Amino acid sequence: MVALADAGNGSAIDMWKAVFAMSFLLFAAASSTAHSCSALPFNEIWTNQGAATWAGTDSDCRLESTLAASSDATASAVAHYRRHDPAETFRASFRVGVPTGLSLSVIQNVQLFRGVAKTAPTAGPYQARVLGVSLGGNVQGTKFVPFFFAACATQLSGQCEVVGPPRDASDFPLRITVELTTGAGSAGLLKYWIGDDVSGPPTGILSDLDNAAWGGVERVSLGLSDSTANFRQVLAGRPIVLDQVVVYDSGLFWNDFDSSDILDLVPNAAPITGSNVSMQGSTCSGTNQMSQVASGSTSLYGPVAIHSIPAANQNVRQIQVQTASHPGTAIFLCSAGIGPVSPCISAANSGSGYLPLLVMPTLEDRTLVVGRVGVKDTACYAYTLTVTGTLGANER
Repeated sequence: MVALADAGNGSAIDMWKAVFAMSFLLFAAASSTAHSCSALPFNEIWTNQGAATWAGTDSDCRLESTLAASSDATASAVAHYRRHDPAETFRASFRVGVPTGLSLSVIQNVQLFRGVAKTAPTAGPYQARVLGVSLGGNVQGTKFVPFFFAACATQLSGQCEVVGPPRDASDFPLRITVELTTGAGSAGLLKYWIGDDVSGPPTGILSDLDNAAWGGVERVSLGLSDSTANFRQVLAGRPIVLDQVVVYDSGLFWNDFDSSDILDLVPNAAPITGSNVSMQGSTCSGTNQMSQVASGSTSLYGPVAIHSIPAANQNVRQIQVQTASHPGTAIFLCSAGIGPVSPCISAANSGSGYLPLLVMPTLEDRTLVVGRVGVKDTACYAYTLTVTGTLGANER
């Protein structure tokens, strides 16, 4: 089931937007066969070392999301969309189904749902996740445990967290509903409901978030991301199913009128202009402009360094990044602008070790981003880039 509900205030503008979005859904449904999921709840898929596929019918659209057991911390398999009015109260609901026989421990967890701001607050904390829903397990590995996150100014990390009630495997598929209100001081709230009945008081509340600096939820993703290595191994490529998606929003789709609103990545580190060179870099002079890459599907913690790669270099390069003692360091190959239609196309991550990383991009008009994933440490650090490969004709 796919549903769209209007949470607006009943104004003429809100009504128009709701009619527009619903008309789009009805048109897509009418133009499809009865046996395909064509009226998609979220309009774009992003995957890295995983797979995300809409299946079922228009009356029962479900997202089947998998991650490879051998994938690293940058692995993502999500569907996402961009909201028209980020500051509006955000509410969404979905069911999660787990593979038969799956059990999770406290070191096996994955994020299922994420809402992000366009950028992190300029005065910090420098992270852009406004809300999140993750699934893990208990110490004994006998229960599934939901976790709820919300951006807040009351913690140095910029994130507040609450642990939901443990659930048995027999409770799945399990409905999860979240509602986020953006506001200063005590006006910032995250409410969540566990189970099908959402008519009564919420199961839990994160209050006094003081989250106005984030400006609300701009992008939303549903699927698998920010997983631990132990989770990916126990999942072993089996699908997590997310269905019965209900979004209480006035517009779901990336439209022509805002398609030019893309975050330009302004280089703040030395350009990569040649081959067979070793370059010293540091995120300490980096930027917090891009706390998220790949349209909100991959978290970056702390400042990032952005190296430009001139368009003339169209030969293949091997690029390694190495740090002295900073796990979670990652490199992303991105287009010159980041938006819902232009995700990063490549990523590599060191995991928990300090080994060099390697990507082999065909270099066009792109940028190389150096940052940290999977480790909630925002400290800056130095690194070395080693660039090798055959020289292109323009470099001879």
